[in-house]
Amino acid sequence: MQEKTNLQENYVSILTAPQPQEFVRHQGDFYQAGKELLPAGIPLNASEIAILAAAQLHKINVFRRPRVAIFSSGDELVTPEQTLKPGQIVDSNQYALAALVRELGAEVLMLGIVKDDQTALTETINYAINNSDIVLSSGGVSVGDYDYIDNILASLEAEIHFRSVQMRPGKPLTFATFPNSLYFGLPGNPVSALVTFWRFVQPTIKKLSGLNKGWEAKFIKVKSHSELKSNGKMETYIWGKLNLNAGIYEFQQTSGNLNSGNLINLAQTNALAVLPVGKTLILPGEETLVLQIG
Repeated sequence: MQEKTNLQENYVSILTAPQPQEFVRHQGDFYQAGKELLPAGIPLNASEIAILAAAQLHKINVFRRPRVAIFSSGDELVTPEQTLKPGQIVDSNQYALAALVRELGAEVLMLGIVKDDQTALTETINYAINNSDIVLSSGGVSVGDYDYIDNILASLEAEIHFRSVQMRPGKPLTFATFPNSLYFGLPGNPVSALVTFWRFVQPTIKKLSGLNKGWEAKFIKVKSHSELKSNGKMETYIWGKLNLNAGIYEFQQTSGNLNSGNLINLAQTNALAVLPVGKTLILPGEETLVLQIG
């Protein structure tokens, strides 16, 4: 090694005697022809790209990025730059869902806000299912007079697998399939839309991206730092944070009102505690099942 030599004028002094085979890299030391270089179904990050480049594999077969169409429905919705009028609310769902989709490496097709009009909704959904792999809509899937989504999906010959789930927040959730696309009709309440995305949509996008493992929702058991409550009638998701305390992870419920319309205390959430049906209370120090989302 040059660092273990000393150059003075025209003379080089070797300060340390080299050992036999030291710093010799033999052909085939790290990889042998015929063996698997990289397994299929993994993300190609920096180290994997380096391996492919070193092996002179400048072209490989990959899964393309899934394309996800997103729109929000509701006469009451306006964009962030518009002035609010009585009876209106800002559409935050579309932007949050788009950010989550991009974090997963998928492409986003933003379709904006669609009014509670059957013709407009039909045209938007028809366009979305023909131009994307997954469609995410928020709102319009509950039991209101202007919740048209399910009927429109049926009219477009979708196979509707379910229209609600026994969970809180997020009960009004529609999942349907078309020959070439999947459709998730998410609830309109902001927290409900995000919770159902983390629980159902996120694993779907990962799976569709080509991952052969690690795409499933990640549940772990940890001790709760907080007292967690539920009415026990539905599987309940409580948002909060996983904190490392003395080398052990604990779940701490976020402060403030846990309301499906309250986005404020959802900030910096990285986990959802899960209380199963029939479970009404988890005391501090007791174990709870947690869904990791960050």
